This record gives sequence, C-alpha cells and structure tokens, in this order.
Amino acid sequence: MNPRSRRTPIRVLDWLIVVAALVTLVVRFTGGFYAEPWGLRVSMRRFERPLLVAVALILLRRWLDRDTGFLGIPGSRYRTWRQATFVLDADSLAGVSVPSPLHTAAGAGTATGTTDINGAYTFVFTAPSTLGTLNIVANAGGVEKIQAVTVQTTGTTIPPAVGPILSASVAANPSVVPTNGVGASVNRTEIRALFVGAANAPIKNVRVRFDLNGDPASIGGTFSTGDSAVLYSDTNGIATTAYIPAERASPTNGLTIRACYSSSDFPAGTCPAQAVATITVVADPLSVTIGSNALITEGPDHLTYQRRFVVLVVDASGRAKGGVDVVPSIDLLNYYKGRFVRGTTWFPGIYDANNNPIPKNVYGCPNEDGNRNAVNETGEDVNFSGSLEPRKSDAAVSLIGGSKTKDDGTAVVQIEYPQNVATWLEVKLLVSATGVSGTEGRATWREILPPPTSTLSDTNSPPYVFSPYGLAIDTMSVTYPGPPPTTNPNATPCQNPD
Repeated sequence: MNPRSRRTPIRVLDWLIVVAALVTLVVRFTGGFYAEPWGLRVSMRRFERPLLVAVALILLRRWLDRDTGFLGIPGSRYRTWRQATFVLDADSLAGVSVPSPLHTAAGAGTATGTTDINGAYTFVFTAPSTLGTLNIVANAGGVEKIQAVTVQTTGTTIPPAVGPILSASVAANPSVVPTNGVGASVNRTEIRALFVGAANAPIKNVRVRFDLNGDPASIGGTFSTGDSAVLYSDTNGIATTAYIPAERASPTNGLTIRACYSSSDFPAGTCPAQAVATITVVADPLSVTIGSNALITEGPDHLTYQRRFVVLVVDASGRAKGGVDVVPSIDLLNYYKGRFVRGTTWFPGIYDANNNPIPKNVYGCPNEDGNRNAVNETGEDVNFSGSLEPRKSDAAVSLIGGSKTKDDGTAVVQIEYPQNVATWLEVKLLVSATGVSGTEGRATWREILPPPTSTLSDTNSPPYVFSPYGLAIDTMSVTYPGPPPTTNPNATPCQNPD
C-alpha cells in the first residue's frame, strides 16, 4: 500500500481513536451509561473495554502510519514525501513536452517567461554598481533555485582560491546533444566543473576556462560564456557554462570538453591543470525513402524519356523533414544486347527463317568500367569495341525544383535517358540526405530503364527496337582487329562488339 492509498484509512482510524478515547473518559468519570435507542440495548460499565479498543486502534494506525500525520495534519515525513513528488531534476525536465512557466527574480529586477524546448530560460538583468554577491532566485513548477552571482567593479581583484584543490571534475548533462542549424543555438548541453579540497569541502574562486581541447576532429561549437572567458567557482565549488554545438556531428564520445583551472589568475592559452569530459554530438536521425509511379514521359525535344521519383525524408518520429539537402547519384550496373520483334505486341526475340517472331531472352553484361572512373584501362574493354559499355552519359540524374526537401519532406528526382536506351540499361539510383548520421540517411532504387507502355503495342517500330550495345546474344567465333588480329572461337555476347 503506497502513502497515497494509505491516507484515507489512516484518517478514519484517527477519528475512531478520538471516539474511543472520549468513550473511555466518559465511562471512567461517570460510571458508565445505559440506553436503548431504537430498541437496541447499549451498555458500557467498564472503561477498560473502550481503552483496549483505543490502544488496538493506535497500534494499527502505528503500523500504517509511515508518511501521514494525525487527523489529516501532515507530519514531517509526509511533507518530505510531497516535496519529493514535485521536485524536477535534469532527467525529468528533459521529458517535459509542454514548456513550464518560469518566474525569475533578482535584486536588479524581475522577469516572467517560458522555458524553451530544452527547459532553459534566459534572464537578463542589470548588475548593480557596487561590489558584492547578487542572489538570483528562480521559481518553476513549485521548485525554487538560488544562484549566487559575484558582481565585480572595474579594477576589482577576486581573491585567490584557498586550496589545495584535491579533486576536479567536469560533467556534461546531457552527454549526447544534437547539432544546431546555421545560426541556431537551441541545442546545448550544460557543463559543470566541480572543485573540492580537504574533507570534500568545496573551493570557491577557482579560475576556470573551458575549451574543446584543441578540437582535433574540427567539430566546432561555442560556449555560452564565451570561448576564452574566465569563470570563478561559486561557494559550492562549481563553475558552469553551456556548450552549443555547430552543424557538424562527432563520433561517439568524439568531442572533449576541457576545463583549465588554477587557484589564481593565469593567462589565456595556457592550462596549468585540467579536467575533461567527453560528449557526443549527433545529427538529427533521418530516414529516406524513394518511390515512383508508372508514368514515363518524353523530353521536350521528343528524343529522350524522363522518369521521376519522389524522395521522402522524415525524422525519427516520422514527421516530414523540410530543408534537408538531398544528393542523388546514378550507377549504370548492366547493359543488355538483343532486339525486339513484333507479334501482337513488341517483345524481345528473333525472326525465324519464315520471318515469324520467336521470343528469345536478351543477354546481360556487367558495366565494363569496373572502378567507375570513366577511364578505359587495360583489361576493361572486354569486347574490344574501343570504348567502355555502357557510356556514362547514357543516363543522367537531376533534381527538380531545388536540392532541398520541401516543408512536406519531399524532393523530386528525375532520370533522363535517350529513347533508344530504354529497356537496355539497368541502373541504380542512390539518394542521400547530407549531414545525416546512420544508415537510414540514404536509399536506393534499382531498375531497368522502362519505355512508355504504349510503345509496346504501337504498330510502328519503337525507338529501342535494337539494343544500342549490340545484337549478339549467342556464343560464337569473333575475330578482333589487330595489330595483330586475334580470334576467339567461343566469344560470349559480352566479348562480342556486335
């Protein structure tokens, strides 16, 4: 039974104990009573009976009473439980979806505002002209926090920290933070340095400078207090700042936050002693999908076919992600040899000796440019045609309407190819969302470039009736020109330039 569910029976017991105590007193000092209300006989002559009942009720209540006070009046343990219920720590704040009202007060003014999506609120105040300590009091969600701020005047010298500093540590909360867009500073992580001395006592006035420890991976980012500002630990031995990421993500634990510190002033660029913590800067996790329809259109000059694809980008929660840079590329995987013949429709095949159309499969060959560098290197031109098949320019990919996704998370990609290449070239379309970490930031689509279906039933020959890569679909003897000429008696169609 939890404290909340025990509250009602305990209050009932409270009143029963009071009633039993009153009955005990009445019986003890009046000699008892006798009555017959509604025909029922009620008699009480001995005070020990109600006393025993009262003692039993007290013992029962004692067993139940672990958090509740007496007669509904909270006791000290009950107040502790209620306070713990309403205290918000850093983890619980991270899960608040509705911003919490915040009221901030200080000797230099007051302000009321709303926390941002990170649970943060910035209070700007005018510092007094006199030296001293200013207490900033913040109230939110029933919780009060007081932060002491040291006010300095021009020429004021902060006394050195009284050490020695036996322990220094740096903590980041959270340790995983998303990147920010250009000029944005919404995403951040709070950095806290703690300095303690003998008997674990906090040390005040420790000089601290935060940096990225050289930032060897060039992740970038800034600190809310400035990149070279000197901070002083407070009476709790704590110096705080916030790291604000830039646009680049880091490897796991790939960014180091360093606190350079000393008991007395030290010049910028030096680090007398240091404490470090590592964090991870992540890009927004995105998922990319490619889709299309069955529509094949002609180019404006009626010489090419155009096939369009929709690219859909969403975030980790499935919401459309606009403004994401999309980069398409195309790889020519295989080319095919053969021809189309006409029966009731056009289909791949040959004509027999009587000029009757007979179905026969086309023959596929892998791209001769094995390393895809568009250079005819030794051993790549396997059919000795003098060029690499297929040609890199046999299909082109482009973005329609801009390189970024629209507000609905979509972008349109188009593949355009000569009409005579249709059905004879297999391609793989790759689309990636730039700046995205993880495997879901890219998607592929693989197909043989199709023609409009209407051309297969047309009485006129389609523009792709003959493969531009050759008609040979059987193994045969092939003689290659020299010098010197050579003959391959069992050349496969891929080794045949015809």
